[in-house]
Amino acid sequence: MEFSSYLKKAIDPSSYKIGIAEFTSVSSKVLREPNKGHTILKDYFSDKMRYKAIAEIMEENKDSWEKMSIEDKEVLVKEREDKLWESIKKNGLAAFALIFGISI
Repeated sequence: MEFSSYLKKAIDPSSYKIGIAEFTSVSSKVLREPNKGHTILKDYFSDKMRYKAIAEIMEENKDSWEKMSIEDKEVLVKEREDKLWESIKKNGLAAFALIFGISI
């Protein structure tokens, strides 16, 4: 998907949340093809993470967002995506440890 498509969708408030229909759709795809489950989930959540990163960057840079070049926007969004994924990895590991009673 082109970066401009992500920008358009990031502006749409309905893209910020995972609805029941979306959850059902993704879950059913994983159930139909369990061997591709990881890929299906990764692709879906990669898009969601990109939308969230774009929305956060736009919110933080309200004044200068329109003046930035596409390349600058892409760099900022990529950095924010990496930061969000790192946060999920850290918090996901902590949640996993908490669920299974592992101390880290």
